[in-house]
Formats: sequence, structure tokens, C-alpha cells
Amino acid sequence: MVSGKDNVAIILGISSMAQVGCLFRLVLVSLLSADAHQMSSVLYANFVGCFAIGAISQMKDYLDEHHMSPVFFGINAGFCGALTTFSTWIFEVARWCIWWPNPAMQAVGGDWWGQRAISAISAVLVELGVSCLGFQLGSSLLKDFSGFSSKSWAAGSQLPIDSTGGSARSLRHMTTCKYMHGQEADDVQEEAVQLKQRVGFTAVLCLCLTLPLLQISADTSLLFIMIFAPPGALLRYYLGVWLNSPRMSKDFRWGTFAANILACVLFASITILNDSHGCFKGHLWTAGVLKGIGFGFCGSLSTMSTLVAQLYEIPLLKTPPYFLVSCFSCLAVYVVFLGSYLALGGVDFVCA
Repeated sequence: MVSGKDNVAIILGISSMAQVGCLFRLVLVSLLSADAHQMSSVLYANFVGCFAIGAISQMKDYLDEHHMSPVFFGINAGFCGALTTFSTWIFEVARWCIWWPNPAMQAVGGDWWGQRAISAISAVLVELGVSCLGFQLGSSLLKDFSGFSSKSWAAGSQLPIDSTGGSARSLRHMTTCKYMHGQEADDVQEEAVQLKQRVGFTAVLCLCLTLPLLQISADTSLLFIMIFAPPGALLRYYLGVWLNSPRMSKDFRWGTFAANILACVLFASITILNDSHGCFKGHLWTAGVLKGIGFGFCGSLSTMSTLVAQLYEIPLLKTPPYFLVSCFSCLAVYVVFLGSYLALGGVDFVCA
């Protein structure tokens, strides 16, 4: 680790903001359930998270210059990463491929393979399009706002030039989220600022953990979601630091790919375990732990916002392979795991 980097503040920031992101995703999932035609429960969450990461990416120079890098990492890797989720979305796409027999799918009716294929393709196009639109809107909203421009070039009339020779305000290469590349911020933090950030992030952590404790008698899942969200977000962050380096690959972000596929494997395993035991009805704490791992840990480990941001970083012609490999690899995990469970178990109805 770089000595000038306040790792304690960054860890606290990612942990606390991951809890906030998970809570917000829970609210947006509940809101979207009112739409009887939209099968994606995380459409709003992915849109808002991608909008936020596009906006915060434009503020990075400003936050660095004001010794507030932990705030950037907290919002970027914590809030946006935990708010958006790749594993849940791909699971909902995979349901069309295997005709997962839960109440939501059975309510649609029909089992024609053509309908399922078209529905799966539509789900991918809609979620990707909405997420990219959110990122573009967030980035465009702040990129011309001089208040967040870097002092090193804000006073000049010429735009900064990126490593490819293009303008930093071009459609490509518009993000500067260093952890996505496996690089680390090396700005020296002031002790006074470090202390304020640490105290603030710790207060958010305590507040988020206190809220579900008030409802522990009625529902334990919220408490475990808050407990498991920070480890998922931190694991994703460090996978990015370790594996997203250009030394690994200039056109493929292995850290993000590893986080997403690991979350999908774990989410598929938990789904099978949960259904094979009747969703653990009557076992409040066990059901709460599994919900916490699935929604909290897996939801925070996988990310749609970082993936979308990276689609704008890598060369345009390399974007489709990166997205398609990420999408179809995780889709294959669900199809193999859940499809085998249905075939070997002779299951014709699942509890969730």
C-alpha cells in the first residue's frame, strides 16, 4: 500500500457507504415491485448507481485536491458498488433461459422457447441501455461544471489530453477511478481531515447497524444485510486493486470480472440451498443470514456501476468482448447450477 494513503478512512468509507447503498437498493427494489410488467427488480438501483458513479468520477480531481480521496472511494466503491448489482440482474436474466419456476415467472405464463429467448435478450438490452444512460447523464451533468474542475487545468483554455491523445471530455476515457486500474491514490492526507473522515464514516456505520436492530424482533434479514454488505464491497475493491492493473490486461478488467462471477457462483449456491430447505420458513435467523449473504454480500460484491464505467474506459472496439464475456460467463454459471438443480431434483415449483 502507498504510505501517503489513508487506508483506514478508505476502508471505513467503503464499509459505511456500502451499507447506505444496500439500504437504498432495498428501497428501490420495493418500489419497482409495483410495476407488473418489468421483470428486473434492480433496474432503478442500477440506473441510479450508474448515474452516481458517472457524477462522482467527474469530481475526483476536486476531491483529491481537497484531501478527500476517502470520500471518493467511499461513494464510488462503497455506495455505487453496493447500490448496483450484477449478480441479481444476471440471475433474473437466467430465469428466462431455464424457466425458473418461482411465482414471478409462473405469473407470466407460457413456456415457449422463443418467448423466453426474446425476453432474455430484451432484459439484457434494457438493463445495459438504462445503466449506460445513467452513467452518461451523471458524467455529462458535472463534466462542464467548473466548481469540480481540477485546478491544474481549470484556469487554462485547453482541455487535458488523455493517454490515447484524445480530449478528456470525449465519450471514451471519461473516468479517472484509479482503483479500477489497480492503481492507488498517492495524495498525502492531512491528519485533521483524516480524523474527521474516520469519525464521520464510523458514525454512518453505527447508524446503519442501529436501524435494523430496532426491527430485529420482526425481521432479522435487514440486520444481516447491513453486516454482510461491507465485506462484499471491500472484497470487490481489493480485487480491483489487485487484478484490474494494466499489467494484467489493458482491455479486460479481471478484478471486476472475478468479483462478478464469484458473486454469481455464491448467489446460485445460496438460491439452491434456500429452495431445497423450503426457504427456511420457521427458521428466522437462518433465513436472515442467507438473505444477508445474498442481498448484502453478493449484491455488494458484484457491481453494475463499475462495469459500465469501465466500458467507457477501454477502447471502443474492445468494449463488446469485455461485456459479452462478463455477461455470458455469469449467465452460464446460473444456467449450469440452477438448471442442474431443476433437472436432477425434478422440481416444478420453487419458493423464491
